[in-house]
Amino acid sequence: MLPISIGAGGNVDLAKDDKFAIPELLDGNGGNKPSLPTGNQGALSVGTRPELVQIGLSGSGTSKTEWVRYDTIGDGFFVRDNPIRLRRVIEILGRYMTEKYTAKSGNVPKAEDLARALNYEEIGATQGDKNDLATAAGMPATLLDGGVLAFRGVLGTTAQNHAQNERMIPVFRTHRRNEIYTGRPGARDFVTALDPKTGAREQHRVNWAYCDDDAEGWFGSACHVAFEEGTAGDFESNFWQMFSEVDPSNPSAAVNALANLNVESRDVTRLLKFPSGELPTQIGEEMYFGADFQGSPSPAPLTIDELEFFTPLTPAQELPRHPRFILSRDDGLEKNKLYLERDELRYNLWSRGGAAVEAIDPTSNLPQDGFVILVDDELIAIRQVDMINDEEAELTVAENGRGWLGTPIQYHPEGCSVRELTFLRVSRLDRNMSEKDERIEIADPIDFPMRGTVLVGKELLGYSHVEGNRLLMPSWRDPDTKAESGLLRGRFGTTPGSHQQDGLVYLFPTRYEDRWHPRSDDPELGYLGLRVQGRGAFFREVTWETTGGSKLVDVVVQARVGGRGSFTDDPAVSKDVFQFDQPATQDARNLVLRQGDELELRVFTRFRDGAYDTSVLDPDPPRLRGGNNDWKKAPRVMAVGVEWIAGPAGIRHEEWR
Repeated sequence: MLPISIGAGGNVDLAKDDKFAIPELLDGNGGNKPSLPTGNQGALSVGTRPELVQIGLSGSGTSKTEWVRYDTIGDGFFVRDNPIRLRRVIEILGRYMTEKYTAKSGNVPKAEDLARALNYEEIGATQGDKNDLATAAGMPATLLDGGVLAFRGVLGTTAQNHAQNERMIPVFRTHRRNEIYTGRPGARDFVTALDPKTGAREQHRVNWAYCDDDAEGWFGSACHVAFEEGTAGDFESNFWQMFSEVDPSNPSAAVNALANLNVESRDVTRLLKFPSGELPTQIGEEMYFGADFQGSPSPAPLTIDELEFFTPLTPAQELPRHPRFILSRDDGLEKNKLYLERDELRYNLWSRGGAAVEAIDPTSNLPQDGFVILVDDELIAIRQVDMINDEEAELTVAENGRGWLGTPIQYHPEGCSVRELTFLRVSRLDRNMSEKDERIEIADPIDFPMRGTVLVGKELLGYSHVEGNRLLMPSWRDPDTKAESGLLRGRFGTTPGSHQQDGLVYLFPTRYEDRWHPRSDDPELGYLGLRVQGRGAFFREVTWETTGGSKLVDVVVQARVGGRGSFTDDPAVSKDVFQFDQPATQDARNLVLRQGDELELRVFTRFRDGAYDTSVLDPDPPRLRGGNNDWKKAPRVMAVGVEWIAGPAGIRHEEWR
């Protein structure tokens, strides 16, 4: 047996390592010479497919991870002992020994040439060296493609030195019905492994993964994956058993013929990555938030204001529920175009096409006024759909639509799943907007309530009613310059800005409304109104007490004495209109010192600049980025106090009979 693992208790020195790779492909006539593959590596039989073990962790790449091939494990070694391979090893060693001890010349390749060829990947040779290496060793150059001969540093990893006691983790395979571009685990992915039979459920992070056509002779159905940690539970594949129990000819298996061809994903041992689109596996009486499956709590406090349960819309009424669209190609970030298959959908473990899907053409039911899709980890805002031919639907990305809501901008390969997020209420901006406009014209207002807050670009805007396709807010006229602008622009401390046509307008969920505006007396403002009345009273001071709030969210109080003046007046100039920004203290008094029959108070919540941190909307966010939740906070007013003096008032009442 030929050990290929880390040496017996010691370190591996590649410069002195005399172990050679063993070819994965042999001729089909029982010979001991390698054969040229005429098709793909799938020519390997099941018995000659190697296993893999992982040494080291990658961190953020392959620099510290190595995958090594082996056949069996024996006497503490990972071993290559397949009989067919051993026959080839005998030939290799025979040539090596002949060259080394007899110095025989002629047609026998030199030992160093043979060693260089066999360890092609280890020595870091370039692709341009391949033919020279193979010719010198007397081997077909094709055998050096894809690391066929190498057993060290395979499938995208590199052979390297390893210290004693370095961690070794098994490499396993995932299956996805010959669709190599679907269900592809990737390095650094957080995933959940589930086994419905044993009940095992564990969260892991992928250290390294390799998905390619016919890798290791497993055709296009397998991805090779290794975690950063070993599993605590047992996970056993039951896919083929499930597959054998499917009877496509049974009309009662589902509501229509398409569903007959689908395996329920929750019944198979599987890996899930958020958002998987999988329905719950059981119905419980309690819901937990902010913790993982191991019970580790979230490091941050969590407040839930509202839970909305929705049923994902199907692309068409005639089709089974919960499908995903399939990306046919991504033209890249510069062109802002993506393309969907028109005659195929993805259900659970399968992609299904054919006459039913083609006749219905689900892409034709996508909204024409804009929508949001989730592709891998990226949210993409779409403004337009065009059926460019019989096979593809073209999606045009909205203005600043890539990496929407701060998700990472990614390139998406052909065949990945595309999910329309039907619960997001959005529409396309139908005209350009300046930083002063009070009208938000959208393509279709059907999903928008009569009042609310919307996000356009990095600005939050309030609106008070809907008229036609316009979300409207009152206009505010500056009392000094007479310039007009939208009263509810720049809500929650965002900055009013201009917005281009075709940008996405998103109905933004808020805990509180932001309805404060200085020097305004509009009925759409939101405040707590209070009055203190006393004939001929003298009002001395105003103060209040609050809890909660923050430096970016506080209370502002406006006051007006005797109904004189207007709340649009400048409080720095007016004698009867006041604005107080802080509760009174011994050093800073909120003095009124005016006489009148009443004191009118308006108590507002004020969101200062930056209460909503728009940096969270930047695409490609860093792993740990800033941001705050001040826009979700509001102070609670516990008391409002007014110090005032008023004399006795006499009331005369007469009744005549």
